[in-house]
Amino acid sequence: MPIDAYSLCPGGTGKKIKFCCEDSVGDLQKIDRMLEGEQFLAALKHIEGLMEKTPDRACLLSLQTMLLRATEQHEAAKQSAALFLEKHPENVMALAESAIIAASENSRVALEKLMAAMVASGHEMSGRVYEAMTAVSQSLLMEGYWFAARSILQLQAAINPQDPRPKTTLMQAIRSPRIPLLLKNDPPVSPCPADAPWKARFDEAVAPLDRGDWNSVERNMTELAEEVTDWPVLWRNIATLRGWKADVPGCIEALNKYSQCDIPREEAVEMAAVGMLLSEDPLEDLRDVLIVTWNLKEVDQLDLALTQSPAVVKVPFDPATVTEEDSPPPKSTFWLLDRPMPESAEGLDSETVPYLIGQMMLYGKQTDREARLEVLGVEADNLAAVKKAVAELAGDSLDGEPEQNVMVQTSASMAMLSPMCRGPEDTTPEQAEKLTLDSLSDAILKRWPETPLGILDGKTPREAAGDEAYQVKLLAAIMVLQSLSPQLETAFDFNKLRAELGLPELGPVDFKETPLMELPPIRLSRVEVGDLSDEDLTRAYRISTAFAATVALRKFTAEIIARPSFAGKDELLEAYEMLVGIEENPHKALELLDEGRHAAEAAGQSSAMWDLREIPLRVVIGDTGKVVTIIQHIQAEHMQEQGVAEALRNLLIQMGVIRPDGSMSPEMMAAQQPGQPAAEPPAEEGKLWTPGSDEPGGEKKLWTPD
Repeated sequence: MPIDAYSLCPGGTGKKIKFCCEDSVGDLQKIDRMLEGEQFLAALKHIEGLMEKTPDRACLLSLQTMLLRATEQHEAAKQSAALFLEKHPENVMALAESAIIAASENSRVALEKLMAAMVASGHEMSGRVYEAMTAVSQSLLMEGYWFAARSILQLQAAINPQDPRPKTTLMQAIRSPRIPLLLKNDPPVSPCPADAPWKARFDEAVAPLDRGDWNSVERNMTELAEEVTDWPVLWRNIATLRGWKADVPGCIEALNKYSQCDIPREEAVEMAAVGMLLSEDPLEDLRDVLIVTWNLKEVDQLDLALTQSPAVVKVPFDPATVTEEDSPPPKSTFWLLDRPMPESAEGLDSETVPYLIGQMMLYGKQTDREARLEVLGVEADNLAAVKKAVAELAGDSLDGEPEQNVMVQTSASMAMLSPMCRGPEDTTPEQAEKLTLDSLSDAILKRWPETPLGILDGKTPREAAGDEAYQVKLLAAIMVLQSLSPQLETAFDFNKLRAELGLPELGPVDFKETPLMELPPIRLSRVEVGDLSDEDLTRAYRISTAFAATVALRKFTAEIIARPSFAGKDELLEAYEMLVGIEENPHKALELLDEGRHAAEAAGQSSAMWDLREIPLRVVIGDTGKVVTIIQHIQAEHMQEQGVAEALRNLLIQMGVIRPDGSMSPEMMAAQQPGQPAAEPPAEEGKLWTPGSDEPGGEKKLWTPD
């Protein structure tokens, strides 16, 4: 709609142009026509001319800042936004522009500006504030302020239900494995208990929520909680509000106070665990990981000694991946083990298998540096062993004492959850998997209980287990331990650790007491599947999918597959697709895929999608001959189906099976069986479709907000 004297001022004054800047109607109309024609630079030049006469006018500052952003003049836009806010500190457009500019540098500063803009908006929100909400929510996600980002995305979805972007971003984030399941619970601000004597004050305290004034609500609620000490709901609400404000220390404080209130033990444990996960050092067990460097007198002699040592494994490497800027690559790289590698894997177990204690990089003499041996990734517990091993291997090649520098700091608990065991060449995949799982079990059940944790005031879990005062914290620490690695949820039953420490175990959840939709995501895996009707089972499966609750997902999909009542239904095929997608063992994934293929055929559906998904799994296990057979089968049976030809072509290019020009790679040519016709590269057809690209359980990717 063209601008006239009765249009609202574009400067965010809240007044019509006639009562704000009537003398600028003609100029604003001219600028509006330039914007319609996308003549942004011309519009900027015209605005600059007008600002020589009226440099502080809000409408000109607003348009100038917006156009500078649109033309990617970032520094000028930043200066313009600062001037706009300085001259009009309560102006909604000035606050929104400042929030957008700040989003690229500091999400918390941007959030403060955005909250002020929302309050200044009242009940009428401008498009500029909505734009700022998008920019700030993305910034908050990138910087890890999940609670705050979620609150803004939810508000956007409520303000403009027709805009799919907030909902899509929200769903992507909720499904992200980078966000622990404990943090995906989404409690609203709880209402005041009806029998509370201070209900009127509570209602008054939360009134500013209607205009997005979270600062005032949090401040009011905190004042009330300090006076009323026997109502836990206040501290739960304060934690929620501080999370919305990206006030992490304040949120942790409120969660800790809430977990110490008279509430059910399970909820206290979960809230304490959430507070720990929000911290940069959840269990307060950070320790240094070192790089230890020796100068060398002689390199070739040490290279030979390392190559011949049974406690060292030479590792082939690509020089480009380990070369520092203006520095040549290492001469050789090795793994240093804590014991000699056995000749055979027979009889090997978690107690006798070698473990990696450092990565060795051997450098020759350089123009500005002596020849040296660097051992990377050395943990404090292994430092003495590394020094001893290097001294024995290098002998007279060492030139003086080593230099020690901190590479990174890492959680001692997290390091235990990544056992780096290495078996000899004859170790089968099944043996390797068992060794890893047994090593993980030993770490959790034997080593972790004896590890001092700052969160337990320096006590070990075993020491704290006998003290009632530490039980909530210890149970929360176990829940955090489980959350530190998504793979742990399916690899280990943490009730074994609770039993080892004499703590109460987590039992089944009766969904009849708490509806599935209200159940915290962390408890989904404990729902008894036998109690679920087909309808409830499907609902539980959908909820688990939405939250990427892997353990629950495995449980519910397995039950769907086991029930004859799902035969021929879409849910059965979805369940197989999901299990194939989340199964880490490629051999097991192939078994599930074959079952899914048969289920699809039994339902009268094409098996092309299953054949396509089998190809990368076969490549992973090295069965390239089978890949050729599958390609030939697809070409013979499915090429006329819509999207299959292009999907196959793109899949094979991505995997390096064929070249972009369509010719087969040398590896596949070598795998071609004598007498078999070569698999023809598929012709391009229709729209690009990658197997599993828009199906549950497709290719797993890291989520980024874009």
